[in-house]
Amino acid sequence: MAGCLGSDDDPKDTDDPKDDSGKNDDSSGNNGKKDDKPKSGDDAPKVDVETSDGKTITVEAKDKPTIVMFADVESEECKSYSETLADLHEKYGDRAYLLTVNTNMDVSKTELKEFHEQYGGDWDHAMGRPEVLEKYGIEATVTVCVIDENGKIAFRTDGEVDHETVEKALDAYAAGDLDEEDIEKALDAYRKGDVDEKDIEEAIEAYADD
Repeated sequence: MAGCLGSDDDPKDTDDPKDDSGKNDDSSGNNGKKDDKPKSGDDAPKVDVETSDGKTITVEAKDKPTIVMFADVESEECKSYSETLADLHEKYGDRAYLLTVNTNMDVSKTELKEFHEQYGGDWDHAMGRPEVLEKYGIEATVTVCVIDENGKIAFRTDGEVDHETVEKALDAYAAGDLDEEDIEKALDAYRKGDVDEKDIEEAIEAYADD
């Protein structure tokens, strides 16, 4: 799944992210509608965001997997997920690029920077904008998207999912033992209550061990 971490990529010089001139660009094929939110296998919408330290970066395909966590930085779920991402960052180092995008429009850049210092890690944290959230169809408190080197969404998960399960799925994907379709089906089943946490963890582990 969306990869493994490191924030040492030099951000691309882009126009002011607040420029709305491209907000109706349909390059993602999703027209910014939440009903058409991109899922596994779709092209990842290419968008610009501004980080807490004032850099403008483009969410797009890089030479390594990209993990983007969209989350309300004032929520407990975001703080908890940040701890999981910190563990992944330590584990994978610069084998993937990690980015947190704040979804709470009431949070200031100063507050985001404070969150980054307290809960974040050595990766970029950016301010979300309505058009960015629309293009990705963000509705849940926490949404994680993994973008592969070809600019495709390798997998996506919305809402509450067990952190250890997500980590194991990421690990299996990064090792090449599990593809995005398998992970997406497993996470969908988990979210629908068709399988419990133990079932999905055992399935992922068994698949990765084969």
